[in-house]
Amino acid sequence: VVVLPRGTDTGERWVRILDLTGKVVSEKRYTTAGQSIKLDASALRNGIYIAEVILENGTGLRQRWVVQH
Repeated sequence: VVVLPRGTDTGERWVRILDLTGKVVSEKRYTTAGQSIKLDASALRNGIYIAEVILENGTGLRQRWVVQH
């Protein structure tokens, strides 16, 4: 789950998942409302990733994301 800052709970968002080398391993657009986005890790190997969220207004944030099945 990626938690978004207050005031960013509406509008279109792009979420990119990057591995530690910076390679994009997943990219998806979300249009749901709410302050969190539930990400599907089923296709990812165990490891550490970066979840990069680009908001509709162009601002972004990054969160470290640990995947362990």
